[in-house]
Amino acid sequence: MPQSPRTKGIIHHFNRKMNEHVEGLAEEIRIANEQVGQFQDAQMATNATLAEMQQAQAAHATSLATLTTRLDELVQQLADQRAEFDYGGDTEIDDQDRHGGRHRNRRGERVVRNRNDSFTKIKFTIPSFNGKYDPGAYLDWELAVDQKFHCHDVPAQYQVRAATSEFTDFASIWWREHRSKHPNNIPTTWEQLKTVMRHRFVPSYYARDLLNKMQRFQQGTKSVEEYYQELQTGMIRCGLVETNDAAMARFRGGLNREIQDILDYKHYDDITTVFALACKAEREV
Repeated sequence: MPQSPRTKGIIHHFNRKMNEHVEGLAEEIRIANEQVGQFQDAQMATNATLAEMQQAQAAHATSLATLTTRLDELVQQLADQRAEFDYGGDTEIDDQDRHGGRHRNRRGERVVRNRNDSFTKIKFTIPSFNGKYDPGAYLDWELAVDQKFHCHDVPAQYQVRAATSEFTDFASIWWREHRSKHPNNIPTTWEQLKTVMRHRFVPSYYARDLLNKMQRFQQGTKSVEEYYQELQTGMIRCGLVETNDAAMARFRGGLNREIQDILDYKHYDDITTVFALACKAEREV
């Protein structure tokens, strides 16, 4: 049946509208596809960046692990170098040490022992020395180390290392510099080390001035005990060894007059007795 012009116009209008709608949908789909493509490209770039970050993190972790391992090694080396020499009693080297073995405590420090000596259970440490230019402080440190070595019978071959392992601050710097400047004259015994250290930390005039002070040393406001201790310390620092009579005369001559007057009526034969009598006289005045 033939279509009327009106019907044809309606159909034509509908087809045109449909074509426009389909074209619009096609454009939206194209734009959406472009956006999806851009998103995928961005996602790929993000994934690539994330992979690079993970690789960098892994590299940093590896570097950190390497540094940590190296730091542990350095700490262990420092611990070995600065071992406290935790000697026990009679420090004769035992069979294990002779064959290259080493006793170590829980902190990795070497301990030299004699298994046959009950004194081995006693532990001690060497006092530290910071290297300050204070002759009195150095001489006190030297005396303390002497006492440690003597009381614990530390073997001679360990004494220099035991003493220098406790150097701190400037003393460590001085010791490193001394070894660098005198590679052929590094002390190997405690006596040699004391000679070198006295030359550096005790001026030549110190003993002379201290001795002059001791010649005129008086009790003054000090107690008898304080006076006696300071007098004895000064004499030891001077390195002066007196006879019993000379020591009694020096001690008595520096006491306050009222105590000397009381001692005039007392009998004594040694420095210990006259010290005890002076302490008693002090309580009476």
